[in-house]
Amino acid sequence: MIQGMTAEVCPANHYDIHQIRGSIVPGTTDIGNHGDNQVTTVALPFSYTLYDQTFNAVNLSSNGNAQFTTLDTAFTNQCLPWLTHNYAIFPYWDDLRTDNLGWAGCTTYPNGLCGIFTSITGIPPNRIFNIEWRAVYFANTTTWANFELRLYEGQSSFDVFYGTVDFGNSSATAGVQKDDPSFDQYFCNGSGGRATRGQWYTLEGCPGQITLYARGYKVHGLQTVDLFWSGPTSGNIDIYRNRVLIATVPNQGGFYTDHINRTGRGTYTYRVCEAGSTNCSNQVTVTFGSG
Repeated sequence: MIQGMTAEVCPANHYDIHQIRGSIVPGTTDIGNHGDNQVTTVALPFSYTLYDQTFNAVNLSSNGNAQFTTLDTAFTNQCLPWLTHNYAIFPYWDDLRTDNLGWAGCTTYPNGLCGIFTSITGIPPNRIFNIEWRAVYFANTTTWANFELRLYEGQSSFDVFYGTVDFGNSSATAGVQKDDPSFDQYFCNGSGGRATRGQWYTLEGCPGQITLYARGYKVHGLQTVDLFWSGPTSGNIDIYRNRVLIATVPNQGGFYTDHINRTGRGTYTYRVCEAGSTNCSNQVTVTFGSG
């Protein structure tokens, strides 16, 4: 199990969206959201900061959005911005239902139930709150809309993972919104990215500052870390793990994968710098558990 990672960034108004590996972590706690156009308020297991505001609860809609300041039951999605709906995440906003009235699509989920289910992975201060929607489409209750939002303790980043979403991106909206002028959209009604695999949303750093994010996972049991950075202007980037230079790479795309190729537990600190200089990013720590 990946226990978590930490990063310090300053407030900003936009999120970068990265394609990532991974899959849904099944929810284990039923929050009681079983309805059509139903919003359920859930206390967070830790304080979570979205953009520049910190929250202790989130309002989860059966229609596939997570609202931090509003309680809107709207089922008809629209392309962002969703006016006056500040501080909201849209993993998969569509006309969905999570009730259990004999819908064929619900009977194929675990225990034969639609709903919103949560779980917590990792240990403090690096916990992850997993929020899984097991829904069907209002237009066709034999079809699945299964997806997940993951919130990270001590970070402003979050993940979205798609399982089976039978309508794809054709009638849904995905993205994040701070306010009417500040939002980032991944797809809407057939335009944009695909509703497959996973996306990692990371808050942009301050102008002129090098900002680093790291995401740890295991491939066939081997420790692997993806690094994303923004801000440097040099042609090459020095990458440090545990204060040791491990690579110098072209500054193209702001991405590097560190194949540590070790099993079991481990803790690693990362920093990137403009090559040959002391202009460096924040330090990020990645911790691997034993699983």
